[in-house]
Amino acid sequence: MANAKDKATSDKLLSGPIALLKAHSTKTMEYCAREAAQILGGASYVRSGVGERIERIYREVRAYAIPGGSEEIMIDFAARQAIKQAAKSIASKL
Repeated sequence: MANAKDKATSDKLLSGPIALLKAHSTKTMEYCAREAAQILGGASYVRSGVGERIERIYREVRAYAIPGGSEEIMIDFAARQAIKQAAKSIASKL
């Protein structure tokens, strides 16, 4: 039973930072794919040759973000979790 309480507590404490991490990693992956496409130019739009990997990543980058929720929802969720934790912290100090 103690493990279930610890897991529930850790889930509440970690869910906000994990949501921010997911949103940040998605934006970083999208930025890297876009910059790689800029470097390779037209070759990054062809499904074979030098730009094959970049084309695939650039095409699928949004598909990686969708299963967990949109970036806006993740950022909103993280902010709400941070506000709740701050309110509890302030209340415990009073």
